[in-house]
Amino acid sequence: MRGRLRRGRLIPNGRVRLVSLDLLVSRVLLVSTVRRSILRRAGRFANDDLAGFQVDPLSAGTVADLFPGRLQTLLLFIHVPLGRIEEGVKTPLRHTLTIRLSPSARVPLAVHGLSSYREDMPFSRSKTELITAEHALRGRAEYEFAVPELHAVNGHRIQAPFADGLSQIVFGLGCFWGAEEIFWQIPGVWSTAAGYAGGTTAHPSYEEVCSGLTGHTESVLVVYDPTVISLGSLLATFFEVHDPTQGMRQGNDLGTQYRSAIYYTDDAQRAVAEQAKTIYAEQLSGLGYGQVTTDIAPLADFYYAEGHHQQYLAKNPNGYRCHSTTGTPFSRELLAG
Repeated sequence: MRGRLRRGRLIPNGRVRLVSLDLLVSRVLLVSTVRRSILRRAGRFANDDLAGFQVDPLSAGTVADLFPGRLQTLLLFIHVPLGRIEEGVKTPLRHTLTIRLSPSARVPLAVHGLSSYREDMPFSRSKTELITAEHALRGRAEYEFAVPELHAVNGHRIQAPFADGLSQIVFGLGCFWGAEEIFWQIPGVWSTAAGYAGGTTAHPSYEEVCSGLTGHTESVLVVYDPTVISLGSLLATFFEVHDPTQGMRQGNDLGTQYRSAIYYTDDAQRAVAEQAKTIYAEQLSGLGYGQVTTDIAPLADFYYAEGHHQQYLAKNPNGYRCHSTTGTPFSRELLAG
């Protein structure tokens, strides 16, 4: 199949049903975080996922004005062979675009650097609506980037194998840049790493996680020596340095990837985590805060973030930190472990 852009629309020569690209740009882009990595990767997606399409950016009209440079992939967000896109509106005025495909159809995604295929994938979902496993991106068998082996601050390993006697736990408490910085400074913490956990998509990219289509939350792997620091102390710090009552957000950071979570690696950790959540929930309730929404679940997989996210604030000391705390000290004397 081949097509061309004319005045912001794709004119198909084959059996392709297209919706207005202007509609897709306005509905998809305005609810998504457009990152420079899309532009950097646009050429690859144009060659791979969108092979066979011929696009003349000069004929794209007003749409082209939005995207300088290599805009072909950005304009061709979706083409739907042998299928259709249905638009609906749910109260309160939340637009959804749902792709309905024939069994043989595939949907190339060029938003946020996505290159996975799903049928009936919802678009323009609420940022606080956790995607279901059946609609999440499928992911890939391995990382598309190199994961550093060593910690940029202390030189210890951030990937297994770790030394005998060390324990691991994963925390989700908002943007992982500032969260990781807090934990690597704690005596007894042997190593930390930024990554993604709690979702469905295997080996996701940062852009995919930010799209809300993976189910993952930004997370920090904490490798610690339990003979030096207790799990209870780590959990107390975890609750103190973010607001666990904010649901799918932390401060101005809104989305399912910012939800509060604890992913344990054994039943002993689970018991202490649940006790800590109960204690802090009672403290906050007495101060008028809402429900503590921290998810506590077994760690299924921890996927490392890209290398530039690892120990980000050590490399960029003036970088972004989001610590939306309640300002309430944790009652450590009530917590065992």
